[in-house]
Amino acid sequence: MFRWTRRRDPRAELKSRIGSYELPSFPAAAVGTLSLLREDAELSEIAARLVADPGLSVQILRTVNSAAFGLRQPADTVAFAVSLLGRSRVEALVLAAAVADALPDDGPIDLRRFWKTSAQRACLARDLSGTLNRSGAVEAFTAGLLQDMAVPVLAAAFPDRYVPLYRSAGNAAEVSLCEVEREEFGFDHAEIGAMMAESWDLPEALITGIADHHRDGGQAPIAVTAASRVRHSDPADDLATFREHCASALGITGNALNALIEKAEAEASSLAESMTPNRAR
Repeated sequence: MFRWTRRRDPRAELKSRIGSYELPSFPAAAVGTLSLLREDAELSEIAARLVADPGLSVQILRTVNSAAFGLRQPADTVAFAVSLLGRSRVEALVLAAAVADALPDDGPIDLRRFWKTSAQRACLARDLSGTLNRSGAVEAFTAGLLQDMAVPVLAAAFPDRYVPLYRSAGNAAEVSLCEVEREEFGFDHAEIGAMMAESWDLPEALITGIADHHRDGGQAPIAVTAASRVRHSDPADDLATFREHCASALGITGNALNALIEKAEAEASSLAESMTPNRAR
């Protein structure tokens, strides 16, 4: 399994793996906003930076008004949303919206299903982190949502080679996506996702969360590795492996596990809708 270590030139290494495919730039408004957050700027200044990008502003309002963010009243302006959320959740929101904006939205995979699964993972990771009384629930949410962000990129870069193995891994419990990726390409989506995150100068905790999301005992939070067991598939119960892991490794069973899953599923539904590009709806 790939182990992430900081690279001198992640874009160059990414280029060596995905060839002529050009990784989109991270939205400038998001880069500026994240810089302001790191500098402890006033929330009003952060909101003003976001409003400078109308597309990102719309995406943020759609996402923040999903059930996953649990606002008591709808936010009709970015400034109001920022004032309600606080810094850590604003960062999670900006990262989620910006990555969704930067990823290819017209590739050969089912983006509706992709974001549905990603939203499930995000909400499960956050709620599981809370159940386990672990700190970093917001960070677990972001890593859960973005852990597979390399998948649409790989599908766009290698449509004929990547899409069949992606589908086979999604529909067969005994097939590991990472293993078939490494067999075919010599790398996996966790490695490419970490390089993408590093090339965009995303937070280091998020980079390691993406890099290690399939590796128990790695640097990713245990809630994130648990949520990674939810597959990009559509069987009758796509949470079976997650349930088994929670019971055997984390000691969460019965009503407690059912309540956690029901809460996360309710939150994930509207989050997935907000993340899905318009043309994929």
